[in-house]
Amino acid sequence: MNTAYEKLLSRMKQLQIGHWSNDEQQAICVDFPGIVGSYRVFARINNEVGQFQATGQLRLCVSKGCQSGVVESIRLVNSALPCGGFEMNFETSELRFETAETLLGDRLENETVDRLIGMTREAFDIYLPAILSVIYGNELPSDALQQVEALRIK
Repeated sequence: MNTAYEKLLSRMKQLQIGHWSNDEQQAICVDFPGIVGSYRVFARINNEVGQFQATGQLRLCVSKGCQSGVVESIRLVNSALPCGGFEMNFETSELRFETAETLLGDRLENETVDRLIGMTREAFDIYLPAILSVIYGNELPSDALQQVEALRIK
């Protein structure tokens, strides 16, 4: 194990967040409650590229007729995000949000862990209602995202 991974495990213990860990992959998995269900967040140390990566995952079945609207929603959201991004795999029904930061050597700060995991959770909480509105409410992607942004400003 390296120092960054040990720091990640230590931070989860310090925050008293239950998690599964995979020492071989230097990764953890956490389920968080969200506004419309549970989000699974994977956080890992990727030594090959020198990054700390956080990936949120949610199973979301999207009918064929709604797929283009979901793709457009994700494109609009990603263009507005300063970092990280959503992707949808229609074959596996997985909606993902991924973000990463470069590690400085073998160091991982608590603030980095909190920021990336928090950003992943927040991305789902903020933008999932808009995507669901496109799927189940037949809203246009731009209208659904405009409503979400209006709520964020309040």
